[in-house]
Amino acid sequence: MGRGDPNAADARILAEWHRKETLEKLTRGGDAFNRLGRDWVVAIYQAWEDDVRARIAKVAGVDKSNVLNTVFGDLRHVRHDIVHRQGIASSEHSAKTEVLNWFAKGEPIVIDGDHLLDFKDKLAASSIAINDG
Repeated sequence: MGRGDPNAADARILAEWHRKETLEKLTRGGDAFNRLGRDWVVAIYQAWEDDVRARIAKVAGVDKSNVLNTVFGDLRHVRHDIVHRQGIASSEHSAKTEVLNWFAKGEPIVIDGDHLLDFKDKLAASSIAINDG
């Protein structure tokens, strides 16, 4: 990865992965696989928190803290452990979710396709609650 032709003298190389190394990193449990899954959790939760939830709150005329969804509430816990506990599930967060029961205390948080499908299914079956404050 970088800028320019990697064979040129003026190329700016930021990282270099050989084919075997790339496959290892992108395989379940590999560094890139783990990072992509964790980044997905952070990005999806932040989209909910900063955009979707705020829009719903504005339309409903309430503070966004009054817009609730169990699935995103659970994702918040998983995100917390990714960001603040180096991707290890804690009893205070990932292990105490209500519907996204993915990780036990002490387990590394590895998000795979099954987690994404479970999230999609549970989100589709969920509802958004709006408290009047």
